[in-house]
Amino acid sequence: MHKAIIFDMDGVIAHSEGLWNEKEPDYLRKILTPSAAHLIIGNTRGFSESLIYAWAKKLGFSGSREEFYNGYDRIARNIYATCPITAGMDALFGELKAADAVVGLVSSSPMDWIRIVLSRLQHHDVFRFVESVNEHPELQPKPAPDGYIAAMKALNVHPKDTLIIEDSQTGINAGIASGANVCCFAQHVDTKRMPTGVTQYAHTIEELRSACLAFLAPRN
Repeated sequence: MHKAIIFDMDGVIAHSEGLWNEKEPDYLRKILTPSAAHLIIGNTRGFSESLIYAWAKKLGFSGSREEFYNGYDRIARNIYATCPITAGMDALFGELKAADAVVGLVSSSPMDWIRIVLSRLQHHDVFRFVESVNEHPELQPKPAPDGYIAAMKALNVHPKDTLIIEDSQTGINAGIASGANVCCFAQHVDTKRMPTGVTQYAHTIEELRSACLAFLAPRN
């Protein structure tokens, strides 16, 4: 069996979390009461837009799904068009492409947002499978493993031969539940909120590169 590496997008490929932390609270304060907004602000890391919408509804949001999405979409398009791409990540994708590695992407973000990020990558064609869990109602969102299981099935790879790169506790829980190997890419993670449950951490892009290449290396 071949091996595969599957990447998350937010916080891994796109250094978008800072901008989300800056812009999302203002939107949530507009659509929720102050006490309700306080409960959700700062706690959406790794969540899909549909999961945030469901949470907002429970907290009293009275608008439609379309209204909620449109508000988020205006913020997201600006964030993904302007946020930094993790330095060295595109070069790593080029190296994986040159090695003919099997590479996938599984994100909680809608596909339109994923495409904006991919359009900014020189080596976007490294991805043999790209999935927006948000747009597949048959798949439970992270922390459920459904998205990663579907990706491994599409890539025809066994969990033990798969390395998942995640940065949030929600995503890491999904990766672990899928049965795959999981590496926490912690370059952009607040040390006070470091995810747990994995034994492998990459704190820099150089460490991530080493982890990917070591995983792909033939076993003796």
